[in-house]
Amino acid sequence: MTRPSFREYAPRVPRIVWGAGCAGAIGDEMVRIGAQRALILCSASIGSSAWLKTVRAGLGSRCAAVVAGAQAHTPIETLNACVEAVRCSSADCLVMVGGGSVQDTAKLTALMLAEGEDLERHRVRWTSDRRLEIPTLAAQKMPLIAVPTTLAAAEVVGAATYVSGDKRYVIVDPALLPRVVLYDPDIAVRTPVQIFLGTGINAVAHCVEAICSIRAQPFSEALALKALSMLVESLGRCALDPASRDAREQAQLAAGMSGIAYATTWLGIAHSLCQALGARLRAPQGALHAVMLPHAMRFNAPATSRYENELVAAILRGMPSLADEAAQDSASLMGAFIARLGLAQTLRKIDVPATSLKAIADDAFTIWHTFFNPRKVESPRQLVEILQAAW
Repeated sequence: MTRPSFREYAPRVPRIVWGAGCAGAIGDEMVRIGAQRALILCSASIGSSAWLKTVRAGLGSRCAAVVAGAQAHTPIETLNACVEAVRCSSADCLVMVGGGSVQDTAKLTALMLAEGEDLERHRVRWTSDRRLEIPTLAAQKMPLIAVPTTLAAAEVVGAATYVSGDKRYVIVDPALLPRVVLYDPDIAVRTPVQIFLGTGINAVAHCVEAICSIRAQPFSEALALKALSMLVESLGRCALDPASRDAREQAQLAAGMSGIAYATTWLGIAHSLCQALGARLRAPQGALHAVMLPHAMRFNAPATSRYENELVAAILRGMPSLADEAAQDSASLMGAFIARLGLAQTLRKIDVPATSLKAIADDAFTIWHTFFNPRKVESPRQLVEILQAAW
């Protein structure tokens, strides 16, 4: 008897707390999860900030150390130092304060402590017949608490990426989900607005690609459509009033929703291309998504026509004034929205050399998200054409 083909929706979501000043409750959250001493992991810029000193002071004797060693794109070379710092401390939990790279650094530090330091052995692979191989990682991980400062949404996804050489790799493990996420607009408002807006387009790309993924289903679609409208509306307000705590908080919540949506669908070529660009050139992921997302949407249009009306409606709900734009397809509306945020719209504006495009396309063709793209990518040449259009 042939077994029926079942599908399932089994999201894993951390405890999420939001509101002005909630980062001051880290100590309470540590008590909730049974932790005694926290190591705060962040970047150098956050480590030297006055507000982090306030957070640390609020922890008092619960703060074992602050390690400001996280770097953009999570280069593998930085991870061993973070692992050694945790080993030398009395910490029994990690508090990750920062954007996606900080969170990936903390997640992988916890993983290396539990599973061993050979990340090559733990990473996701594609087999020659295009099957996804995800190693089983069963060891108990050090608990994580997330205080995000950008809209990368890594805090709600049980996975982490790192760069080795000029390639990006992913490790998937549900145990890498934080135990609690604290969305504090008092902290988010301190992130420079252009960085905040750029990472917001990364979250927008989560929504678009989750809606159109070959693994899309009604639960993730509903969450992603709501998050898309919220992001367009709140990012528009952040651009006009960078000091608005309400706009920052709404963007944080919507970004979290975008991450929960894509964690069950995976993504597509917008992310493959941006991750390949970032790994090879160390360009900011947010700025890359602002350039690449409309072009990826345009490439995918022949395969995503059934979602077109919903995408257009979601964008216009967030920013009704875009209805004045001459072109009303979703890719053009997305480009117009990004232009209104004042973000760069070509790769040359963010110093991507034209000579690198073929190598980047070759890299992106092998990144896991490409295999979930709604329009099948037959060869790297198609990706070169998208990059050339964006250049």
